[in-house]
Amino acid sequence: MKVRYNEKKFETIQDKTLYTKLKDEFTYINSLLQTNNEYLVYGILIRDAFTYFYICEEDQNYPVPYNSVFFDLIENYVPNDWKIKIKYLENKVITLISFKEMVDNNVFYENLVNGSKKEIEIFNEYKNAYSYQSKHDSIYQNLNIKKIAEKLNDNWVLCPECNEAWKVNKYIGVIKCPNKNCNLKLNNPYAPILTSQ
Repeated sequence: MKVRYNEKKFETIQDKTLYTKLKDEFTYINSLLQTNNEYLVYGILIRDAFTYFYICEEDQNYPVPYNSVFFDLIENYVPNDWKIKIKYLENKVITLISFKEMVDNNVFYENLVNGSKKEIEIFNEYKNAYSYQSKHDSIYQNLNIKKIAEKLNDNWVLCPECNEAWKVNKYIGVIKCPNKNCNLKLNNPYAPILTSQ
């Protein structure tokens, strides 16, 4: 999922109450983000009748929730590994849609923001995978590629041609053998198969 920051959207808000409510938030966001910059979305938070996109600057170790009214939607698909959690807090409904660890672990985001090495490593894996997916084909295996890497364990695979072993990102559908003498494109055995290809 990808969005573009559009500072002009704030000026199009016609509801005066909403405009006043969002003015401080807009000033804050506008001081941090560049207009027309595109951002990958790492989660969606729905709270107090507003939708927020978790986005991350290149130099940040964690995503920050920004109000969706300031963004244009560029790519409207959500990663197939996202989960949803709905919780009730002080008579309010809060919905979080994001990757597994963010949804399942109530302290994951707090630990990530506080610089926990484990959470940063997990987030960076998603960050790299979503960035790759945004620039490349798919998280799914490509049915036009007939060969598949041999699945070992812990995201390790083996090339069926040259027996090179390497660790892969499970969110990338098509992988390439790192052996320079081989460079064979293979389906990733950890990636899902999209039956409607």
